[in-house]
This record gives sequence, C-alpha cells and structure tokens, in this order.
Amino acid sequence: MHSDNQKAIQHDESLKPKNWFSVKHFDEKLKHIEKSGAINEEAVKVREEKEYFINEVQKIRDSKLPEYEQLEKTHYEQLYFFLSKAIKDVVEEQELNQNCITDFIDKEIDKKTREKEILVCTICGQENARRKLICDNCKQKEGIKQARAKKQQIDEVKRHPGSQEMVLGKEKWDKSEHIRFEHVKTNHKEKTDLVMGKPVFVNPNSNDSVALVLRQIGINSGIMKYNGQDRHWTFVCCDGRPHSLYHKILDECIICCYCQNSFMSRKLYREHHKINHANLIPSFAKEFDWLYLRIGLGHYEMNVIKSFFELNWTPYLESMCELLNFTTDNAKTFAKTCKDHHVAWQLLLVFHTTAMKEMVLPFVRKMILSKESPTPETYLTFYKEVLSNNPRWKNLHLQVFRFSQAIINLRMGVRRNNSDLVHSAKFHLKELFYGRSHPHYQNIELFDTLQYHFMPDDVRNVWDTNISFTVSGHPSKGQDMDFLLEEKNRAVKQFIPSGSIPSDDTWYSVCCNLDYIESLQAKFFLMAWSQKEK
Repeated sequence: MHSDNQKAIQHDESLKPKNWFSVKHFDEKLKHIEKSGAINEEAVKVREEKEYFINEVQKIRDSKLPEYEQLEKTHYEQLYFFLSKAIKDVVEEQELNQNCITDFIDKEIDKKTREKEILVCTICGQENARRKLICDNCKQKEGIKQARAKKQQIDEVKRHPGSQEMVLGKEKWDKSEHIRFEHVKTNHKEKTDLVMGKPVFVNPNSNDSVALVLRQIGINSGIMKYNGQDRHWTFVCCDGRPHSLYHKILDECIICCYCQNSFMSRKLYREHHKINHANLIPSFAKEFDWLYLRIGLGHYEMNVIKSFFELNWTPYLESMCELLNFTTDNAKTFAKTCKDHHVAWQLLLVFHTTAMKEMVLPFVRKMILSKESPTPETYLTFYKEVLSNNPRWKNLHLQVFRFSQAIINLRMGVRRNNSDLVHSAKFHLKELFYGRSHPHYQNIELFDTLQYHFMPDDVRNVWDTNISFTVSGHPSKGQDMDFLLEEKNRAVKQFIPSGSIPSDDTWYSVCCNLDYIESLQAKFFLMAWSQKEK
C-alpha cells in the first residue's frame, strides 16, 4: 500500500473481513450462544445480522442495488465511445451513386465474384464465361487455355500459402505523444516498487499447500494472529485454483481458542477438543479470517476470453479465424482454446470492431439515404425498432454490445487503474461463466461479489485505489498483482543456471537478492554501452 493512512487502517481490527458468505455462519453463532448461556441481546444481534445478510444477497441476485445503475451507465459510456467511432468509420467508407450505396467490401466481393465466373483471354483481353473453350472475340483456344491455367495456379497458391519470410530489422518506436485508452480516467499516482519475498516451496493445488502459503504470507506480513505487530489484516491476490481452494479452507481451517493449535478440518478439531478440553465449552476461531482475497485480474481476463471464445466459436469466431488463415484443425484448436493470450486478445479486437461496423452498416445507409446524421442514440432506437425482432441480430447484439465490449472495458480499467470501469466490466461479464462449464470462476465471481459488497468503506476505498499497479509509471500500463508476480518470476529464472536443478538455497539467494542483482545487471549494461560508444 502506498500511503501511511492505508497502512494505518490495517491496525483496526474492526475492519477485518467478516466472511459471512453463508447462512450457516449465523446458525453456528446462535448455536454457540445457546451453549454458552450468553445473554439474549447477543442472539438478537446475530439474528438481525442474518436477516440483513439474506436481504442483501437477494438484492444482489435481483440486481436491485443502487450502484448497479452506475455500473450500467459506465458500461454504456464506453459503448457509446466505440459505437461513435464505428459509425464514423462506416460513414467514411460509403459511396453514394444514384440511390445505391457501396463500400470497398462490396467492390471486393464483386471483384472476387467476377474473377470466379469470368476468364480473361490472354491474347485479346476479352472477358469470357468460365465454361468457354474458345474466346468470343479472337476465336482462339490458346488464350482461354492459358487464362484457365493461370487461374488454377492462383487458386492453388491461395489454398496453400506456405510460410512467409519475415525480415527482422530495427524496431520502429512510436515517438508520438498518443497514450492508449487516454479517454479513460487514470488513477495511477506514481510508479510502484515491487519487493520479492521469500519463496514457499509448494505447489498451491491442495488445501494443505494453500494453507501453508497463506500462513507464510501472514507471518511475513506481520499479521497479529501469528504474533506479528504490523497489521490485523491484509490483501492477498492469487489465480483461480488457489482461490477456489481458499473457499474450502476458510470455513474448515480453525484455531483452538484454548491452546492455539491449528486444524485443517472441524472433524480434527472435535477429536482434539474431546481429548484435551472435554470439560470446556468448544471455542474456536477461523484461522484465515485476516485476509481479503482478490482474484488476479490478469487471470480473470484470460478465463473470461476463453469463455467468450468457447461460447461464440461455432456461430462467429470459427469463420472469422478461417479468414485469418487459421485453417488446419491444430490452428483452429489453438485459436479456440486461447493458447496464446496475446493472439486471443487481437482476435477479440478484430471480432469486436468488425462486428460492430457490420451491425451499424444498414443503419448508416438508411441515414445517408434519408439525409440524416447517424448517432449512437439513433442507432439504438433503430436496433430496437427494426433489428431486435431478428434472433440472429439479437444474439450478435448481446455478444458484441455486452460481452466483448465489457472484456475491452476490463482491459482498459486495469491499464488505467480505473476501479469503476473494472467493476462495471465484471458485472456485465459474470453471465459468461455460466454459458459453459466454468465452476471455479462461477464460485469466484460469487465470492468476489459478496466480499466486495460487505466490505467496510475504508477497506473498499483502499481496494479501489489499488485495482492495478504500474511499475514503469506509465498511466496506461497498469497490471494486477498476478501478472506482476509472473514478471518477477521470469526475472528470477533468468539468473538460475540453465540446464541445472536449482536447490532451495539457490532460489532463496536469487529471490532475496533480486533487486541487488538487477541493479548490478543494469550497471554492467550501462558500462558495456559506454565502452561501445567510445
């Protein structure tokens, strides 16, 4: 966290996460109150909290919370921006000729159709029907024969383009002052300095290993539950699998209030209590109630794009990818499964921009013929009155104007550290995880929504202020902590001897001294460059 004020609120124990995420939590508290013989006022308070929780969850399910209106407004602000650009581009492409409007796509289609149906005699240049054997003009067979052979050769090249040679030269840097996504407000204040901590040598793919990693984070962060002095709570970021496992250990991992021993399940705790504290009333606390868990937005974006591609592959994306030379089965599988996230992102942009232009085309031509000025507002009216009754247009409208637009909004929000845009995007994208089988991210989306809703205002302000971080200081290069950690991991691995199996001590040495090693590397490159200049 950047400021002293943000660090100070971590000393406030009342701001620890409540983790109410089930009615079972309140039922257990009431049961404990009854056993301990506590006063009725405490039971009344728990019942009020339970009723409040149920009512708020119902509002979330019905999307009736006041803030949801703002999320819709934020989404449509960006949609109007992209829609205005699409309308402007389509208007500039149109040519009006005697009440007939065409563009370069129409001309290209007409050209390809003519090339397919017509043979041009190589002797006299006369156009002939595709099935002709003798030219109508020069009455020669040879010209038609040569034209047909040439056409077959061209078609063969198009079917099998082969590899293309690329010449790698000096990279051309864009020296303009243009900043990507500059129409979106940026909340980056300064560049973020990252510190590499000690590694934990486990794969966080089981309850025990995730619990071990979280305990180590708690100890290193100075959490007071682990006898630290720095803070009562903190934020922890991870990707999908550890996040899903945390949902289980949050409820199961408990600490005995009498001896402070930790247990991975309630069954183990009950056995322990029966043996060691049989004469006392059971009393325990959740071990991992000190952290606010956030899903890494980099991995969230990757999975939401995979969901989008899986949902739209058959109706739209497969045909589009074939036009982009993803023609073999392996190439199509590569595109559909989003093996390369950067390629998948570019394919998504192609789909979004071209589909949006295709959708506004009939509207723009209608406006041109009626000599009216097309706007996003009039397009949406045109869609509701004319196009929405067509199921195909209705589905395309949903995929482009809601889902692909929200994915782009998510990227822009992360890059610019704009929490309003990120929350709006996640609100509009949550349905994608239910379009196909994505159980992990269905649970993550639900957990994330409830945690954020019941979060204290002071904590929510810190959360929103640090939705992403920029290590370079560039206002449009923000990343969430999951991708920043991956960059650090790559930096660590370049200092590990290749071809070797590094020991734990080697990993410790590199991780704990990474900043020093990188500073030495930078100085060495500077000295080498200076010598080269001389």
